Amino acid sequence: MKYKKKIIAAIFILTAVILCIEMRLELSYLFQKTFVKSPKEIILSEQEKAEDIRYFLDTVLEYSPCVEHYAENNGFDLRGSYDYYIECAKKTGSNEDFFAVIEMISEDIPSCHTSVVSYGYDPLFSSGHYNAKKICAGKDAYAVSLYWDSVCSSNADIGADESVFRYIDGSYLAYDPAIFGGKGGLIELIEIDDTAVDEYIKQVSVTGEYCYDKCNDKLYRFSLRLNNSAGTLVTAKFRRTDGETFTADIYIRKKDSVADRNVYLKDNLDLLNYEEQVAAEISFDGINELYSGEAGYVCEDTKNSVSYIRVTDFSNSDGKALRDRIAALDPDAPIILDLRMNSGGRTEYLSEYVLSPLMSKDCRVVMDFRSSPSARNLLRNGLRKEKSDFENAVIKETNEYLYGRRCFDVNGTSKTARKIYAITDRTVCSAADTAAYAIRKYGNGILIGSETGGEGVCDAAYTFQMPNSGIIFEVNGSQSLYSEGNCTAPDIYINQSAESFVKFRQCLDLDTNISDYPYRLYWDNVLTETLEIIKEKENSQ
Repeated sequence: MKYKKKIIAAIFILTAVILCIEMRLELSYLFQKTFVKSPKEIILSEQEKAEDIRYFLDTVLEYSPCVEHYAENNGFDLRGSYDYYIECAKKTGSNEDFFAVIEMISEDIPSCHTSVVSYGYDPLFSSGHYNAKKICAGKDAYAVSLYWDSVCSSNADIGADESVFRYIDGSYLAYDPAIFGGKGGLIELIEIDDTAVDEYIKQVSVTGEYCYDKCNDKLYRFSLRLNNSAGTLVTAKFRRTDGETFTADIYIRKKDSVADRNVYLKDNLDLLNYEEQVAAEISFDGINELYSGEAGYVCEDTKNSVSYIRVTDFSNSDGKALRDRIAALDPDAPIILDLRMNSGGRTEYLSEYVLSPLMSKDCRVVMDFRSSPSARNLLRNGLRKEKSDFENAVIKETNEYLYGRRCFDVNGTSKTARKIYAITDRTVCSAADTAAYAIRKYGNGILIGSETGGEGVCDAAYTFQMPNSGIIFEVNGSQSLYSEGNCTAPDIYINQSAESFVKFRQCLDLDTNISDYPYRLYWDNVLTETLEIIKEKENSQ
């Protein structure tokens, strides 16, 4: 009994200490926000810029267990680019360009949680990422954040005519490019300076995040930007839909200067008389819209006997309304859960407002991961129980890794075991990736589309601060043990088609609600093919 009392007393004291630390961090953070009036200019020497970039790169190499995976499976060699990034930073003549180099590195690393923090200190403070509160509450942290925010927001747009070439099912395509006269049709970018575009993107740090396309087995950039006045002048080769090829001297947007970063697209596209065509093919018959708001979109499609749910993120304030609408859906109709363009949010939101009304049974979602050796102390100290239904734990340690486990509970409230078809792609990250994993493993769902952006079936990001600039960045310090690398692969692969891309641009130019279900039925081939899959499965039963 005596020992038991001592243990209880020790736990009480430890809890009190933790609460005091948390309160101190909170007060420090609030104090800074209250009294900081105007940020001071930060002047960096060439050596200081190089030191910050080295710190950034060394931290990623030290903390991320995925670096070798990036090289082997994504075609991105961080070690091989190490000196190049430092030289880019040393050559910058302004803080604007220095920050652009950091953003360039962040985009090159194929990780949604390894990036410079550009979304502000308030969300970072409450993010739950390791070390975030400590850094946000540090001396002059808020003043530094204001300064770098002002650097990013004060840049004037260049105003070039620009066309965005999207990667669509193995090709870089633009629809109705203004820089070529805006005469309609698709144009494919095939070469840059006598180099195939697939090879060029590996050699030059151009715009667009690095991604890997498993269907076509190649590394790609999410998009490439060409314009008529800003960036690097190149000779590019193009192909029209009729097979005609042509070359043009044009500027490509790189990422190591603020000038290239701020090129924007002028809105000068011709609608080309397709307004009537779009209007004729879009129908609202049989579609019962139940919710359209901050959390996303919910409707019933009585013609196809399905319900459709699109969730934009897992961090908005309208979760209860979303949950109520999901609960009101036809209990016998298959569910299409569209996770595309959802970059994540809070796991608690996912559990309470999305998974709970979709699942008929209670379950514990278990996600195992491994962390790098250098992350052990931060991870061990950060493993916590945020809520009674959310916990982290250490499984085991080896010489190479610490193996951890994240768990959260779902209170299944659906009256029936719903059939769920979740649509995923590269834009599905963090907690949205968790949703895809949980629906397939615990909700008996099917994933359709392409690989997720990943990093939901692992642990939270680690937060760091560069020593000279004070710029904050985050690093993904763990790797999922349930997926290839950190991405979740679909059960059925369907890529967006070129025809779909054309129709998408038409709807976009006409300023329609392109994400709402009736318009998606017009342009979204992944959705329409999902409907066909559902019909086949339902008819076969």
